Amino acid sequence: MFIQFILERAGVRVFNPLFWRRVDVRESIDECWLWCGKVYRGYGKVKLNGNRDLLPHRLALAYTGVQLKRGYVVRHICNNPLCCNPRHLKQGTNFENSRDMRLSNRQARNKTSFSSNPMALKPY
Repeated sequence: MFIQFILERAGVRVFNPLFWRRVDVRESIDECWLWCGKVYRGYGKVKLNGNRDLLPHRLALAYTGVQLKRGYVVRHICNNPLCCNPRHLKQGTNFENSRDMRLSNRQARNKTSFSSNPMALKPY
């Protein structure tokens, strides 16, 4: 299978067709492979074997053989939260993930602050 060949080139050791058929796997292992399943708050969401909701990018990295440490997050080096390309994913701490977001200017903005919302009630 061609997709299995591409996954192997990207370092994937576990081929789960139920999972990978929901990922837009590109021929190039350098492109983002976007999650095409359910999305919640900008991130993919998947249930496998009736388990609780899982994050597809965590599964994608685990399928490469990386042992995910408790309390660690999976960082998107490409800054694309729907990307499941294992070459774009790296395990790290919350601090490292927050630093990545700041450096790439992806942090959330307060859109309802007094200065940006003329209808907001002003404090006394």
